[in-house]
Amino acid sequence: MSERTVSENNKLWETAEKIAQQVVAEKKAESEEERRKQKKRVIKIVLLMILIALIIVFASIQSRTI
Repeated sequence: MSERTVSENNKLWETAEKIAQQVVAEKKAESEEERRKQKKRVIKIVLLMILIALIIVFASIQSRTI
């Protein structure tokens, strides 16, 4: 087995740290994107529920006036 020098070990550690930082940054970006998509879904659902409630209210008012 060949023994590595201290500078070689340091270079390996630095490379590993850079790769780890890149992976963490990518995961964070994916997580933020997923949060944005989830927020959009929730907003759409809430708006749809409001629309349904308004339709029910107007339908009830119409049936009372007839």
